[in-house]
Amino acid sequence: MKNIILLFVLALGLTYSSYAQKTGSFDEIVMFNQEQRTLAVHVPVDYDPNSSYKLVVGLHGLGDTGTNYRNALISSLNWNAQLPNTIFVFPDGGEDQSSDHYAPVGDELFIVEAMNWAKTSYNIDDNEIILQGFSLGGRSALKFGLENHTMFKGLILNTPAVQGILDVNNVEGFSSMYQYENASQIPIGIIHGSEDVAYLEFDKILYRNLVKNNGIVRTGILEGMGHNIPPIQIMIQLFNFVDNPGLDGINIELENIEMPQRTCESIVSPTLLLRNSGLTNSGEITLNINLNGTDYPYTIETDLGNYEYELLDLDLSDITLEEGENNFVISVKSVENGSDLTSSKDTTEATVSMYNGSVTESIQLGFENVEKYRDDWYIEESGSLFPWWIENEVSKSGTNSISKISTILYFAAFGLQEDFVSPYFDLTQYENKAVSFDYAFNYHKYTPPYFTEDVTFSDTLRIYISNDCGDTYELLFEKTGAELATAAEPIINALDIQSAIFVPTESEWKTEIIDLSDYSFESNSTLKFTIVSGQGGTIYIDNINIGDVSTSVEYANEDSFSISPNPVQSVINIEDKLGDKNATYSISSINGDEVMQFNANETNNINIDQLSSGAYFITKKVGNKTETHKFIKK
Repeated sequence: MKNIILLFVLALGLTYSSYAQKTGSFDEIVMFNQEQRTLAVHVPVDYDPNSSYKLVVGLHGLGDTGTNYRNALISSLNWNAQLPNTIFVFPDGGEDQSSDHYAPVGDELFIVEAMNWAKTSYNIDDNEIILQGFSLGGRSALKFGLENHTMFKGLILNTPAVQGILDVNNVEGFSSMYQYENASQIPIGIIHGSEDVAYLEFDKILYRNLVKNNGIVRTGILEGMGHNIPPIQIMIQLFNFVDNPGLDGINIELENIEMPQRTCESIVSPTLLLRNSGLTNSGEITLNINLNGTDYPYTIETDLGNYEYELLDLDLSDITLEEGENNFVISVKSVENGSDLTSSKDTTEATVSMYNGSVTESIQLGFENVEKYRDDWYIEESGSLFPWWIENEVSKSGTNSISKISTILYFAAFGLQEDFVSPYFDLTQYENKAVSFDYAFNYHKYTPPYFTEDVTFSDTLRIYISNDCGDTYELLFEKTGAELATAAEPIINALDIQSAIFVPTESEWKTEIIDLSDYSFESNSTLKFTIVSGQGGTIYIDNINIGDVSTSVEYANEDSFSISPNPVQSVINIEDKLGDKNATYSISSINGDEVMQFNANETNNINIDQLSSGAYFITKKVGNKTETHKFIKK
């Protein structure tokens, strides 16, 4: 592969100028694809042509230049002082400063040009070439290094700017299509800052994808650092890792555990990702699973070699969840073939809530009590940069609302959905079987010259109900674009994040009411508010009310009929306050089975002697309107 690429590059007509061996920092102009391109270089001032040198090829980030990047690493961070006998070359990305080293097509071959220039000009050890990159340069280094792993000793990536969840997961049409299958062939060191919110979560997924391909990979998070390059003392650890990627002995790392946030089952089966980064095979591994303070040993019959992983569905059929919140702590207890070397990743934790009954009183959520919202409701995130979050500057009433933004200005996210899920509630206990909420939304539109023709981008709001603990959902509500918008006109040609955000006026809020009377007899229901990304729009939701809707779906402000007595022995009296002659009535059991039906003009006194003792519902229906009341038969 190395020879093929080299021949191809030479075929492009690359030329080198006659060259005297310079030292220190300087820029070199070379021809690439019939145009002049810059290589920013640093060579040790005491360079000896009779000695072989290591080579670091560094790729700069978005909008930067190779020269600026070299000056930052060499002049400011003193990489040259801590990496002796090393030559650095930084290929410039060219005039397309808003893209990475893969644009335009074929531009990545300038990486090979930089290497060939260095090897032609200086005494470079072919076995000591490292590809390094920052931000979008890190993304390019990741892609190019995996594609051409035989050309490099290792990859060192500073916050590789993978472009969202679709990119990092190799979704066709949205991704560079990283060759993760080659991760076992080359050491990869990754570091990012804890405050680098745009990329941190994506880089965690990147790391897991590499691990799942038996990747020789190590990662670190530097506390307090944003989108930046850490001090050289931190970077040295990654260079040392590339030099010696395997630890002597056994080193079991628990990388990730996945389980539902909420369940109605008393038993769960978490999925655990673990690996051995030591040079010695592990043999059988014994874990300790601590659930709510009680320890349970768990043995895995395996034999993991160096950087081999296993993705396990843990059989916890002997461990029963408690009602409410359950806390799992899983740790490495012992390994068959020796002692576990380090404790840095010996433990992983997760929390799952088990169904502990449905809410029988109406639910109101104004997002003012943030802790209560977090206790009772939960968010299922897709992994996009912008999930649901609590907004404390825009609301219909009070201070807070829940919000979600989407835009084409950041990372591909088309089709991703963010779910916001309610507690379980008992509709049989609600007189007003409806949900209402206030919302504000606007979408985006782009016109020429930004697009060749008018193009709109809009997210979609969907609301679902589940009556089987979330196993299945039915669609209640769906709107998008102008139908969903509460503003008169879309946001036109938003070119930065600030102008893409919709901030509604008082008049740009709407109230939506959804009738739940079709589910009157369900005692275990939950609602899911879902935003499906069309990469256009800002939505705010406030004042969610379930079962206590101020404006009733059925009849505006008060009940249209009443029943008496309640409890009742044999005859129930119906008083229809509106005199609806076309109304029909039905009586159903607590299980939803209809046991009686009659018309309003038949009689106001209904004999129910034939009914067994217990709870029943009487429902009035006029056209599409329904109203239900509960009564007790003695």
